[in-house]
Amino acid sequence: MASSSTLPSVDGKRAASEEELRTLLRTVRRCPQCGDYLIGTPILQCSHGQILPLRCFWYRKQKNIYAECLDLDIITRGDTPEEAIARLQEDVYWYIATVLSKESSEGLIPRPAPWSSWARYYLHTIVCRLRSLFSKHDKRSDHHITSLGAIKLSRC
Repeated sequence: MASSSTLPSVDGKRAASEEELRTLLRTVRRCPQCGDYLIGTPILQCSHGQILPLRCFWYRKQKNIYAECLDLDIITRGDTPEEAIARLQEDVYWYIATVLSKESSEGLIPRPAPWSSWARYYLHTIVCRLRSLFSKHDKRSDHHITSLGAIKLSRC
């Protein structure tokens, strides 16, 4: 699978420099309503228009914070949620850029995580949905997600 992508635009007019991209990838955003962390990922779209969702989440395990992308089997660790998420955003972007620079990406996108990670993710999802029943988050509005740029794949 070859890529037809370029670096994402910063202001909608020009491609980002590598330093601007690194700053963008290391920026962790929060929902303005509930304060939850938002994990930014590239949008992967095949030539047929299908979008591959990248499911990511973060969690605490003992004294460490982990952020994980299940569809690419990437996990990062940090001392704070911001640090773990920033590392994950950067690792996901550069992993995709590296894989798509090769002649073939078969088996590398997607590259699902082991079942134990999926079990943790679905348990996390259930807990978050139960918690949202009692939160003050406006149910009519969705989290605003800033795109890190679309990456189009040449074939499925």
